[in-house]
Amino acid sequence: MKIKRRSISVLLALAMLVSMFSVLGVSAATPASLDIARIADVADDVALALEAEIQKGSKDVDGIYFNVTFPALNFGDCAMTYNEYLLMAANAIVAINDGKAATTQIPFKAVKEGDQAVVNGKGNSLNKAQYVELAERVAKYGNAMGSLPTSFNRPTDGSNVYEGRMTVYSITHLFAEVLASYHTAKTLPATMSFIPVHFGKVNVTPAPVEPTEPDDWFAAVIAAAVSVKASMANNILPGTIAVGPVNVTPAQFLYLACKVTVALNKGQTSGKLTVPTAAEPENPQGTATGQSYKDDYLDIANRLIAWIDNNQQAPNYATSAGLGGPVHYYDLVSAFARIVAFWESDDMLPNYVTISGWSGTVQETTPPATQPTQPTQPTTKPTQPTQPTTKPTQPTQPTSATQPMTDDWYTNVVIAATNVKNYVTSKEEMPATITVGTTACKPAQYLYLACQVVIGINGGQTSGSLSVPNYAEPEGPNSTLKAGSFQKAEYLDILTRIKNFMDNNQQAPNYASTSLGQIQHEGAIYMAACILDYYAVNGKLPDSIAVKPWYDYLGVTVGDASFGNDFSAYKQYMVPTNNCQSTNSTIISVAKSGMMYSSSSRGGYKKPTTTYQAMWNLMEYMSAKISYDYYYDTQRGALGTWNAKAGNCCDMAHLMNACARALGVPGRYEHWNCQFAVSNTGHVWSTVYCPDAPATNSYNKKGWLPADPVNSPNYLGYQNHTNEYRLSGPHATLPF
Repeated sequence: MKIKRRSISVLLALAMLVSMFSVLGVSAATPASLDIARIADVADDVALALEAEIQKGSKDVDGIYFNVTFPALNFGDCAMTYNEYLLMAANAIVAINDGKAATTQIPFKAVKEGDQAVVNGKGNSLNKAQYVELAERVAKYGNAMGSLPTSFNRPTDGSNVYEGRMTVYSITHLFAEVLASYHTAKTLPATMSFIPVHFGKVNVTPAPVEPTEPDDWFAAVIAAAVSVKASMANNILPGTIAVGPVNVTPAQFLYLACKVTVALNKGQTSGKLTVPTAAEPENPQGTATGQSYKDDYLDIANRLIAWIDNNQQAPNYATSAGLGGPVHYYDLVSAFARIVAFWESDDMLPNYVTISGWSGTVQETTPPATQPTQPTQPTTKPTQPTQPTTKPTQPTQPTSATQPMTDDWYTNVVIAATNVKNYVTSKEEMPATITVGTTACKPAQYLYLACQVVIGINGGQTSGSLSVPNYAEPEGPNSTLKAGSFQKAEYLDILTRIKNFMDNNQQAPNYASTSLGQIQHEGAIYMAACILDYYAVNGKLPDSIAVKPWYDYLGVTVGDASFGNDFSAYKQYMVPTNNCQSTNSTIISVAKSGMMYSSSSRGGYKKPTTTYQAMWNLMEYMSAKISYDYYYDTQRGALGTWNAKAGNCCDMAHLMNACARALGVPGRYEHWNCQFAVSNTGHVWSTVYCPDAPATNSYNKKGWLPADPVNSPNYLGYQNHTNEYRLSGPHATLPF
């Protein structure tokens, strides 16, 4: 993902702070509410003001700012603290994501600021699903409490758990950038970068001072524009363009030139910029010619900035309202070079720029010395980058570079299928890497290839070349599959739907729906491997294929903690659900580790010979490994909570129940109103059925024992709060 750090000169920063964001006490008043459009309209100015303050601080060795104090905000007739803007911004983002109109009013709420010093974790960008989830947590906490902590747990997409926490400084800047992008593009961005900032007096190692950028990026971009203008006048577009001491590609130069053009129009004439991740377009095109007047080329500049921010690539063209058609990429580079160069010679932006249809030699692009980090694939269903509403859809291109193949990849995929089948049979696990020919594939990549080959063979194609896409592994594979068999028509339908899902989402699905229940990711790979192994032996696809739950292949006996107890009367509390993924291989592994856990705090380890002892050990394991995180309702489910090593009471209950069910022990949900030491509130926890618990246990009237790891004093059968009255339940599936 792109690292985007805008900054402005000391002069502009002071001007911004004086004119827009001054200390409270001026004539501006606290508003009763603001509509979304107003909050978004000032977001870019908020981000700039915050960046001006951030850049007064220092950087540590990881490039994270510290010694920063955020100002109070004063825009027009409105005044508030940055924390109060943060809460309004969070509510606005949630409302936008819910489809609310820009006229929706967001109530103002006074917010108290915390004072706990926090080290901000590494990482500087989130995808849409992540920052919306974060906004929901900020909004729920602030709306309920009238205050905000100094940091929140970082969002996770399932495969990438960010290190550490995010401070409210970082989140405020992030949300301001999100709303600034929304203000321009009228849609929430697919990804957004932010500046990571520590909160308070933290003990970090300052970074060594190594000036690697020009003192004045504007001057450097302007000088580069003069050079590019001259070169393109001689029909040569250089592949590498020097911007001060930094070499950039034409796409990166176009971005910088657009940023400078927009800033010059606002009166900003100096400051810092950041070179973005910006690949060259894949199929430059466009035929529009004529004169693009100032309003038109400024509109194009803003849309180009938003496009490159969202896609990490320059577009093939940009539409022009004034010219009535698409402007070729090379014409865009030429035009903005000439616009910026005009300012250098005339101290003003031109009234128009002529688009004449540039044709010449494009020199080979030299990659930067340090390649920008490419965006990672989300493991939740990704939100595709949204194009500006006036921009036609670009030609579809592969999501990443594909790997060259041998002449006949069908044969290689079929050979790999036999190897996968034999590996699973002997090792009782899915291999981490599957070799196809000479190429090492991840399981998701092999699944996609196997789907293509099975579908191709059914259509009469038995050889040919394929490409390995860079598709991500699923977030949380789970299954409700019953043992049985699929007829040919059904397994072809399953594999076709999996392939289509992966094409649409650049990720393998957690499961596929079937007549026997949900077949999880690994089970689908094994099924496809068995189909192709049959083809290798018999020269045709099988008429049917036998399947069973994936955990049956793992040598795992579900019921390891039953110890002879008959739980048949409680089957409804033993099945997997979307958030209680008890058949997931990771959850099974966690459960088996947990039942053997040695607790040093309460009695040490006892080898489980009863369900009660196994659940005791598991409860201690949860208490030791999982931290409490404040938010409402289910957000992560069992697998997401384990990956994040944190969750609220709902998600901790999901994880406890999923592990209990994975071990063959009934687990259900209780929902009560409870009196804690400092509050009275609703609370959810797991109860597990332990008919062999000691008779002295006060909760053992019916064998259901609370397993509530939210508070550290709790242990199996004991909670240190008062349960006042049941709100709902007990539940087999938590309804919220």
